[in-house]
Amino acid sequence: MKTNFLKPLMLILTLIICQQNSLLATHIVGGEMNYECLGNDEYRISLKIYRDCYAGVPWFDNPVVIGVFDAQTNSFIHSISIFLDQNSNDTVNSYYPDSCISPSFCIHTTLYSTITTLPFTSSGYILSYQRCCRASTVVNLTDPNSAGMTLTTEITAAALLSCNSSPTFNREVPFILGINDTFSINLGATDINGDSLVYTFYAPFDGASIGNPLPSPPAMPPYSNVSYQSPYNSQMPLGNLACTWDSLNGDFIATPTALGNYIVGFSILEYNTAGVLLSTTYKDIAITVAPSPCPTTININKVATSSTIKIFPNPTKDNLTIETGSNQQTVLNVYSIQGQLLFTKSFREQTTLDLGEYPKGVYLLKFENDSEQIVKRFIKK
Repeated sequence: MKTNFLKPLMLILTLIICQQNSLLATHIVGGEMNYECLGNDEYRISLKIYRDCYAGVPWFDNPVVIGVFDAQTNSFIHSISIFLDQNSNDTVNSYYPDSCISPSFCIHTTLYSTITTLPFTSSGYILSYQRCCRASTVVNLTDPNSAGMTLTTEITAAALLSCNSSPTFNREVPFILGINDTFSINLGATDINGDSLVYTFYAPFDGASIGNPLPSPPAMPPYSNVSYQSPYNSQMPLGNLACTWDSLNGDFIATPTALGNYIVGFSILEYNTAGVLLSTTYKDIAITVAPSPCPTTININKVATSSTIKIFPNPTKDNLTIETGSNQQTVLNVYSIQGQLLFTKSFREQTTLDLGEYPKGVYLLKFENDSEQIVKRFIKK
């Protein structure tokens, strides 16, 4: 009798454990939440989720549950369930050619969207979605296996009054970078209200847990940030000086020096003409640094380590002096941060560039000779 009782009990426990493990979303590699004001207190809420095509077991959640909270008291108001549009699943294109990427690397994305009514309140609203857990291969967090993810946005009272819509990124953040490759891209955003945008890294928000990987509704704010493993932090998520994101124009430049998966938080602060903060858009992303894929454009180039090339002053106002430390003929191509070729110059050992006619910003220098290619960057102020 005792044995017969234990067998079904063990079976039930096994099923519970298996069900819990199947809910753990180690396949999710990022996401963001946005809102659009449609007028008459109606808002389109959009939640974009990214998942690893192969790692982890679950498909996209169906439905997702978004919690709506009072932004002053943090109290729960109601939840919004959004069901998956099966036709919205798509593969994110890499900025490298397919032939340069391992077949095992694949990112899917989907967009959950719904229209809901949010009457004006002087408190404003916080909207949140939570999921656990992150992949064990993440190297810049202290305990990625138990760290979850909270995707959130706040609709402030000022945003409600002005029928504001949050800004949206113009293009995808790169999910894969080559080690020791210099990669540059503009990660600016579009704001249909024409407000001022400020770009900055942030420490992504933790959320959910191994015991409750898909809370419904999500937990109340405020939300704690993920804990970075030293020497990484929110402003140096890929390591010391490995990446920068221009706060004014959104130019992102990265030269990662160590392999691994890294959690990076991108945020956009939106201010109106009076300097009032209307919204903060958060994008929580896992970036993979892989063995260098083959170079293609100026945005992705094999960078040879060289201490002989010197450029100064950097930043510069007008003239930029370049010394190669070699009498070998060198071809220099000067590019805008968007990858547009501005001019080409050949020289030996030393040259000075007159940059007076060019606007302020970040520029790229591509040096080529018979043996190597080197990319460096400078700032025109």
